[in-house]
Amino acid sequence: MATAMTAATEEKMTDELKRTDTDIPTDTTETPNDTWPADEDVAPDEGTGATAAEAVKADSDRFALSALRIDTNFMAEAGVRKVITTVPVKRPPKTVFIRVLDDEQYCLDTYVFEDREAGEWFIVSRELWASLPGELIPVRLYTAISRDGNLFLLPVRLPGSDGKSNPWHESLQAAVALAKRRWVRIVANKGLGGYDVLEAAGDIAEPNWPALSFQEIVDLAFRGHRIDSLGHPIIKALLGKA
Repeated sequence: MATAMTAATEEKMTDELKRTDTDIPTDTTETPNDTWPADEDVAPDEGTGATAAEAVKADSDRFALSALRIDTNFMAEAGVRKVITTVPVKRPPKTVFIRVLDDEQYCLDTYVFEDREAGEWFIVSRELWASLPGELIPVRLYTAISRDGNLFLLPVRLPGSDGKSNPWHESLQAAVALAKRRWVRIVANKGLGGYDVLEAAGDIAEPNWPALSFQEIVDLAFRGHRIDSLGHPIIKALLGKA
C-alpha cells in the first residue's frame, strides 16, 4: 500500500512540473532599438512649443553677430554729426598717429606765449608784440587731426630773427611735411636731440576733416587764451606788476 501511494505521489509531482515548464515564456527576443523615441519625437517645450534644438537655434539667430555689428557708416546713416567744441593747442603724444592738413589757408605764422608750467598756449595781439621782447615765440600753427578724429593745432617753432633753428625744430618741421601725406607718430629722441618720425605700416584711411573754417578753429583753440592788452594777468606777471 505504501508503494502504491509513493507511485501516485511521484506521478502527481511529475504532472505539476510539466505544467510549470509550459507556463514559462520561450520568446526572449529583446525590444528593438527602433522602438526608442527619435529626436524629432521629443516633446516640445511647454512654454514655447519648440523643441530644445529649435530653441537653441532661435537663440543663436537672435544674437547673431551680423545683426549686432555697427556699420562703419552708421553715424552718417543715422544723421549724426560730431560738433567740435574744443580744439587744443599741443604737440601730440608719442603714441598717437596724426595727419596735418595740406592747405596753406589752414596754417598761420604768428607770435604766441607758452605757459610751460600750465602747459597752455596764448595767442597775442599784434599791438603787443613790440612790448614783450624775448617773451613771445614765433610759431607756425598747423591744423592737425589724430587717428581717432580729434582736431588740434600743432605749433612748430620758426627760426628766430637771426635765422637760426635747432634739430628739434627742424625735425618737427620734417615730421609735419610727411604728415601731410602719411599717418605718422612723432617721438622725442633726447639722445638724438630731435624727433623721430614713425610712419604707419598699414594703409589707414584718409582723415575726415571737419567742415570748419580756419578762423573758427583758431577761435575755438584760443578761447579764453587771448592776450590783447597790457592789463592781462600774464602780462602783468611778466612785467612784475602782479
